[in-house]
Amino acid sequence: MARKLFSHSLYRDKRPVTNPQLAESLRGLAQYLGDKVLKPLAWDDDHIAIAMTVDVELPPRGNYDGLDIRAQEPVLLVLNRTHYPTRTPAMYPDRLDFPKNELAHLYVAVPGRPPGFCLVLGDFKEWYANRRLSDVVIRTRNWLRDAATGELAVDGEQFDPVRLEGYRGSIVYPYDVLAGVVQADAAYASGHFAMALFENTAPLDASPIFRLDQILTHDTVEAASQLLFQGLKDLLATNSSRIRKYHLGYVVWSADQTTYAAYTVDLPRNWSGLQALCLAYGLDLAPLEQFLVQADMNYLPHVPVICAVRRPQQLIGFSANLEFINFYLTLNDADKDQETGLIVQDIPVQMQRHSEPLTRRKAREISAAPVPPDAYTWVAGCGALGSKVVMHFARNGYTNLVLLDPDRLSPHNLVRHALIAEHEGMNKALALQQVIQQLYRYEGDADVLAASRPADYVLTPQPNDKPLPVERLLDFTASEAFLHTLVGSNHLNQAIVSRGLISDHGQLGILSLEGSGRNPRLDDLQALLYAEYARQPAVAAWLAREAAQADKDSPLVSVGVGCNSETTILADEVISTHAAYFAQVLKHDAASAGRAAHGQVFLSRLTTEAGYPSLATDRLEVAPLHVLPAVNDPSWEVRLTAAVVQTVREELAKADPHETGGVFIGRANFKTKTIHVVGLVLAPPDSYADQVYFFRGIQDLPESINEVNRASGGQLGYIGEWHTHPAGPEYMSTKDADAVRKFKREFEALTSPLPVFLLIATPTAVLPFVY
Repeated sequence: MARKLFSHSLYRDKRPVTNPQLAESLRGLAQYLGDKVLKPLAWDDDHIAIAMTVDVELPPRGNYDGLDIRAQEPVLLVLNRTHYPTRTPAMYPDRLDFPKNELAHLYVAVPGRPPGFCLVLGDFKEWYANRRLSDVVIRTRNWLRDAATGELAVDGEQFDPVRLEGYRGSIVYPYDVLAGVVQADAAYASGHFAMALFENTAPLDASPIFRLDQILTHDTVEAASQLLFQGLKDLLATNSSRIRKYHLGYVVWSADQTTYAAYTVDLPRNWSGLQALCLAYGLDLAPLEQFLVQADMNYLPHVPVICAVRRPQQLIGFSANLEFINFYLTLNDADKDQETGLIVQDIPVQMQRHSEPLTRRKAREISAAPVPPDAYTWVAGCGALGSKVVMHFARNGYTNLVLLDPDRLSPHNLVRHALIAEHEGMNKALALQQVIQQLYRYEGDADVLAASRPADYVLTPQPNDKPLPVERLLDFTASEAFLHTLVGSNHLNQAIVSRGLISDHGQLGILSLEGSGRNPRLDDLQALLYAEYARQPAVAAWLAREAAQADKDSPLVSVGVGCNSETTILADEVISTHAAYFAQVLKHDAASAGRAAHGQVFLSRLTTEAGYPSLATDRLEVAPLHVLPAVNDPSWEVRLTAAVVQTVREELAKADPHETGGVFIGRANFKTKTIHVVGLVLAPPDSYADQVYFFRGIQDLPESINEVNRASGGQLGYIGEWHTHPAGPEYMSTKDADAVRKFKREFEALTSPLPVFLLIATPTAVLPFVY
């Protein structure tokens, strides 16, 4: 009588089980099955098999599609004798007539063995980590029940592809590209097959990793042959720095629209087996065989062959009903008969795993990233910090970028830059563009642009004298000169501008996001961050360290000979930490339709205690400032916080009918002709005022100003005077003008001159004057 079970071909394995974890698991399984002793069978030298029968709950009205799943199914549990549980158990059907070609979720069989059950979606090793052998038996029982009820497939309205196992290497191509070739019946020659150029990116001694370069036509085949020949020359050249191995591959299909629901778990391992498989699915290999023998241009023996099988339904997760089963042949000249056009040896055939190339849509899906706006984001500065943020954006599927940087990648940059050694000597912006385009190489419309230009290119007038259409700008230059350029430009008034930098020897990351309409502006956010010294001890400590460091030499390392051949000591992981935080904030911001009225400063503080890092983050929200041109000189601009203006008005009302006044706290910038007012001091106790006159006293005032200057690390201090005219006039009086001339003489004699700034507040106006 013919044997009915695969286990009938196995003999008892009487060797002792020396693996204590396996022995314990077998005892637990025996107890679960109600057997006193299990009788292991010899699967091979390293594995034992436990034959058992599991009860299956069948549907009362009969199995789905008449599938031959039985109420009692014999199965085999296979376990590694030595490496269990690191090598996880596997379960196989034991019945030789098990309907293996009618079911999804069976692995391709090893020759001479039954196909394994694919018991879980995902990583079975992770699933089994906290489970027992009895759980594997239960999961197998449920698998068989789902098969009998027709619920095994993930989506019953779509077709579940073959579960491959035992492949050699992988092959990367966009499914839709190959599906389009098959659906268009775009054959290269007689017969139904297309020719494609693949690059093998694997090392010489490893299983091939084929990456589709292009589908070939008669117009492109000559250029492709040049690549093939160059690849062969590189392989033969001992001094080749970059070997690119190209292979011709083929996609085979049938013009017949017949569909096939049957699975093939016994995939071929040789040429005759591949011919038989193709015949079963209506594919004619004869034209391809003749072409391979008589016209093949491969200089290397490995030949990718992709077989397109028409399925009755659309494949799960794909756009068509075509399942591509991937192989490669090992074909040498000795295997070909030129006269007959036949492959005369039963050459080896290997299966390959398919991988879809990365797309921006898939990157956004994996990253849970929202769809970015259509507008380009300009990135000024592609150094260590900028390059890392740019690559975070790119890996999130955001490629609408314009990258600007005039510098080339130097060897020492490799310590902290997102680029790697193969880009050494290239322009940083152009090299990043190349890397991003390679990430999405199958998407011809990858939008990233780059130029070897300095940051201020964003403000360069075009031939029509119109500025560049910059809607969103990220500044990673850490350049005060470019900051002055940005805040002084009128061309970016409608742009969304942000600036990121790292300070305090890497301990502080500062990301500033301007408000709507560029108010608050970058310099406003900088001044208001300095003003936080009074509320945040961490900010005060940072400013103190910055002031102390300004009196010392910076911690630099020499990286070459010359005036500009030094770099700051700072570890890659420090920059990466701040860059990751910045990227998360900017990703959320990029998905917003526009900016909120308030500006924001995001701080990331990285400290180290006993060698261990600690990261804390904070957000400062800044309301729009009052922006007033100087009455006497509109080229000067005074930018005051709402709180300062409100306090001045309240003091005016409280003192009415008398005048009152005081001094302002802030900073001035002669480059941008801007005065920032972040605080004020009320009239000192020794001040005198009446209805037409205010004399500001000095009691405790120098001490107060000096304390502000000290506590802010020298960033803030006395910046001007203010007083009120409760009854008018809305201009400077004669006494005010005399005071201005006096201050002008005093300030010009200072080591660091200040502009003379006076603000007069009336019940209806706030009037700044700058001299």
